[in-house]
Amino acid sequence: MKLFIYIILFSILSSCASKEVKCETCDKINDNAVVIFQEGDTAKALAIFDSLSKAKPDYLSSFLNKGYLLEQLGEYDSALYYYSICIDKNNEFMNALYNRGALHQKFSNNNLAYEDYLKLYELGYEKKALFLDLSQLLHDKGETEKAIEVVNQGLKTYDKFSFGYDKKATFLMDQKKFKDAYDNQTIAINIKPQTAAYYNSRASILNNMKRYNDAIEDCKKAISIDSLYPYTYNTLGNSYEIIDSIKESLYMYDKAIKLKPDFAIAFLNKGILFINIKDTVQACEYISAGINLGEVFSNNEYNEFYLKNCK
Repeated sequence: MKLFIYIILFSILSSCASKEVKCETCDKINDNAVVIFQEGDTAKALAIFDSLSKAKPDYLSSFLNKGYLLEQLGEYDSALYYYSICIDKNNEFMNALYNRGALHQKFSNNNLAYEDYLKLYELGYEKKALFLDLSQLLHDKGETEKAIEVVNQGLKTYDKFSFGYDKKATFLMDQKKFKDAYDNQTIAINIKPQTAAYYNSRASILNNMKRYNDAIEDCKKAISIDSLYPYTYNTLGNSYEIIDSIKESLYMYDKAIKLKPDFAIAFLNKGILFINIKDTVQACEYISAGINLGEVFSNNEYNEFYLKNCK
């Protein structure tokens, strides 16, 4: 039946190739091609999008969907090409701008992603992911106040936007506004109380507020929700280390590394613990592992230790 519909619609498209195709006809053909792709016939879907774009070059959804299809197939350069065709024809085509920006961000072309996301934001595009992604790029550029403004706009737009509160808490924590960070993280928890990551994030904030026992309780709550979430064990290792529960701290760092063998910061934290208990050999072993995995020191004292003892 669907193949019969496809043949009828394709005939209509062919007969209209030299004149304007009605939008509803384009929509039917476009939607049918999407269904065909979802059913696994990629070649046929691509052929339909090609025919539609040739017959109706100003019908941009065919270019958009072809780009998306190619993106799903891993043909990223081609996907970018078709998204860009959409934007060249209509520089306010929001879905194409978002898809292209997301693809740029996927491959760490953050300046290009930023340009597309900022354009969308200025156009009033209201998608949760945009508020999160643009704010993160702004934060990474050192523009944290602007990042918070973007998140706040997302929080005004969407009710109970837990990811927004979580993101805002992260930015506030980086600004060392720990009380405000705690309040926003708590809102995120209240909206989605079964999210281990939210309790772990609040535990990190509590560590910075020197409320170590409360941090430990939040970590335990996170583990009760998801015992395989490695980041909680790293945070719990920090808490135990600060209160000099060295055995418990080592166990937690080991647990984090076991769950995530490429967990660079957990290796580094375990190495720092060994520095503090004067075990240079093991300190160098774990610090070197963390650095080899891409982690860097934020503390010059530990960097000097590494350069002096481990190189």
